[in-house]
Amino acid sequence: MIASIIGGLFHLYTGGIGTFSSMVQTVFHWLIMFSIVFLLYPKKRERNLLDWVLTASSLAVGIYILMTWESRVNRVSPILSALEIIVGVALTLLVLEASRRCTGNFLAITALVFLIYAKIGPYLPGILRHKGYSWHRVLSTLSFAETGIFGNALNISSTFVVLFVLFGAFLNASNGGKLFIDISYSLTGSSRGGPAKTAVLSSLLMGTISGSPVANVVTTGTFTIPLMKTAGYTSEEACAIEAVASTGGQMMPPVMGAAAFLVAEYIGIKYGELCIAAFIPAMLYYLAIFVIIDFISIKKVWLVSIEANYRY
Repeated sequence: MIASIIGGLFHLYTGGIGTFSSMVQTVFHWLIMFSIVFLLYPKKRERNLLDWVLTASSLAVGIYILMTWESRVNRVSPILSALEIIVGVALTLLVLEASRRCTGNFLAITALVFLIYAKIGPYLPGILRHKGYSWHRVLSTLSFAETGIFGNALNISSTFVVLFVLFGAFLNASNGGKLFIDISYSLTGSSRGGPAKTAVLSSLLMGTISGSPVANVVTTGTFTIPLMKTAGYTSEEACAIEAVASTGGQMMPPVMGAAAFLVAEYIGIKYGELCIAAFIPAMLYYLAIFVIIDFISIKKVWLVSIEANYRY
C-alpha cells in the first residue's frame, strides 16, 4: 500500500506540477509497479519467500538504474561491466516473470523466443538470417537504453496511462461506477432484455473512464450479472454479455486502452484526433451488442410462449 501511495503521489506531481527527465520518470514508474506486482500476483495463493525476493530484486535493480543511468548516456561501446550484466539479466528475467504472472505464459514465451532469435540469427535459413547480436548489445539495449524495456511504451504508461487509471480509480471509489449503473438501469431496465442492455450501457459508460476490461467487469459485473440471471439469462449468457460489453470499454473514448496511447505516439497524431476516429467504431460495436441482445430476448420470449402453449 505504501508503494502504491508513493507511486500515485509521484505521478500526480509529474502530471501537473513538476517534471523529471524521461528516463527517471520511466524507471521510477517501473520500480513502483514492480515493487507491488509480485505481491499482487503471488506464485501461490499466499505470498511466499520467492515473491518477497523478487520484489526486493525489483527495488534493487530499479534503484541501481536510477543512480547510474546518466553515466551511460554518452557511452558508445555496448560492452557492459560484470555488475551491469547481472543487473541486465535480472531486469530481463523480472519482466518475463511479471508478464507471465499477469498475462499468462504466451507473452513471456513470445518475448523469450525473440531474445533467442537475436542470438541465433546467423544459423537460420533464408530471410530469417541476420548477423546476430552479442549478449552485451542485447542487454545494453534492453536494460539501459530508452529503446528497450524503458522505451516508448513504458514512457507513455508512466506519463499518460497511469493518470487516467488514477482518475478512474478515484471516480470508482466515489461510487461513480454505481452512478453509471443507475443511469443505465433507468434508461433500459424496462425495455425488452433490459437487464442485459443495462449491463451493456453501464459497461459503455464505465469504459469512458476506465479503459480496462478487467476493471470494467469488476465494477459493473458484480451488479449486472446477478441481475441478468434473475431475469432468466443463464450464467454463461450473463457472463458472456458482461465480458463482451466490458471488453468494448477499452476502445471507448476518451480513455480507451493503453494501446491507444501507443497508436497516437507511433502514428504521430494528437490523442484527441484518435478519440474522434475511435468514437464511431466503438458505438457500432455497442450497437451490434444491443441488436444481438434484442434478438436473444425475442428468442427467449418466443420459447417461453411455445412452452406455455405446449403445456396448455
